[in-house]
Amino acid sequence: MDLMIQEHILLIWISLKENIRNRRKDYRNKTDKNGRKIFENNYCLLTKPCVMAWGVIKYKNACYWFIESKTQADGTNNMIRLCDLESNGYEIQVKGNIRDNPELLEVSE
Repeated sequence: MDLMIQEHILLIWISLKENIRNRRKDYRNKTDKNGRKIFENNYCLLTKPCVMAWGVIKYKNACYWFIESKTQADGTNNMIRLCDLESNGYEIQVKGNIRDNPELLEVSE
């Protein structure tokens, strides 16, 4: 293969990889109840009548999830896909980002 073609293929591959990496950081077309964009690693409050949960937004299995901070007795955490929040009557509110606000992960006793 011609060296110029190889360089061109490499540049396309690097560009595609970067686009995929950047896409994962932003949950497109989803905002919280105040209109703030929801990003991966946001620390959020999830509510609906008689329910309140704190958690973090994570990208897993080709989907964005709200993962509750509270661990269950079996060692797992409750999870709900962001795309299912509205149909299940939940509201989400972004409170911060775990990178910019690490104190949000601290639990007060």
